[in-house]
Amino acid sequence: MDKKSKIRPIALALFFPAIGFSLILVLKMAFDLQLSKALYSLIAFAVTSFAVLWVYRKFVKAPFGAVSLKAFLFRLGCSGSYQLKPYILLGILLAGLTTAGMMAGSALSGLYVPDTSKISLSHALFSLTPGIWEEIMFRGVMLILLLQMTRSLKKASLIQAALFALAHLSGFSLLSLVDIISVFFIGLLFTYTAVKTRSLIPGIIFHYLHDTFVLYAQPPERLMTSFSSNASFYGGLWMALIIGFWAVKLITEHYQLQNYFNPYGETNLTEENFSIPLPPERKKRSPKKIPRKIFFINILVFMGALIEVSYPLFRFIIALVLLINLFILFKWNTLNFNINIPTFIMNGIMSFITGYTLYTEGSQRVYLIQYGLGFFYLILFLFTMLKSNKEESVENAPRL
Repeated sequence: MDKKSKIRPIALALFFPAIGFSLILVLKMAFDLQLSKALYSLIAFAVTSFAVLWVYRKFVKAPFGAVSLKAFLFRLGCSGSYQLKPYILLGILLAGLTTAGMMAGSALSGLYVPDTSKISLSHALFSLTPGIWEEIMFRGVMLILLLQMTRSLKKASLIQAALFALAHLSGFSLLSLVDIISVFFIGLLFTYTAVKTRSLIPGIIFHYLHDTFVLYAQPPERLMTSFSSNASFYGGLWMALIIGFWAVKLITEHYQLQNYFNPYGETNLTEENFSIPLPPERKKRSPKKIPRKIFFINILVFMGALIEVSYPLFRFIIALVLLINLFILFKWNTLNFNINIPTFIMNGIMSFITGYTLYTEGSQRVYLIQYGLGFFYLILFLFTMLKSNKEESVENAPRL
């Protein structure tokens, strides 16, 4: 297939994730339909699913030619593996990073108004379509087509991320330009995650959760009118994205996730051969203990929070989180738990929950300290994994 013949399926891949929403919008305008956001989202998801899995696969026949649905999904990287949990946890971790980064940036802008009504079932249903089908079409179909056309992973990734950003273009003002640049960078992180893991599963989870909580994490759009407020908000997001690239690199190497799926663009699989190789046996790492100073940091921050917070319910929540957090850290040290993703996520989530309760009470100083503690858990976790990887590399180095 020459380059010109690949432009058509790439252009269609750019349009297909939005085909469900576009069709429902046209029908609503033509027939004056009154649909709830939840029903509108479910219908759009069903239409898009049919369009991608049947129409695009059957008639466009890209990027693998005429293959079955099972082969189509498998070769895109949507199949399971022997270690599905790390994929799921990686997606949750990345979504937590970007959400926390946006919330921290929103708080620094001084415009953040917590509104739990923005976390709704209807918006969660709405986020299904972009979360799943944008990943399958952009990081799956389009990236493979661009790889086949450019023969360069770097070029294919940059072009695909640029097209992803242009698909989200909503205006031509300076603030819209900043937003598009941010979408471009987060598109690169989606791409990096897919390439490093050889799977779309982490990116789908990451994308879906990010879209679900994005409205809650950002200030009201009507208040985002100045460059400084946008710089604060997007600054927090960009810092989270930088940490996200680092996290993907360390976690994929730590769990050897890149060994479980075939590289993008490989077309020598047959429909009868869907076996996934068993994961290689990994050498057990020595347990890593949490430094004692973290105990003191937790105690000081939570004690300060209890002093500043007056509302009884929030005092109870913070006290409960304190007990759970210290219990986990205590068990971690006494039982020599390995530093792992689930324990970090538990600590990070509790830190950000406490930060939210503090912000609601107006204790912004302690709120920022608590968010800083959440990022401290992340840095500690990544440094420990990096050290562990270096130790393993030294142990496995050839002896002279």
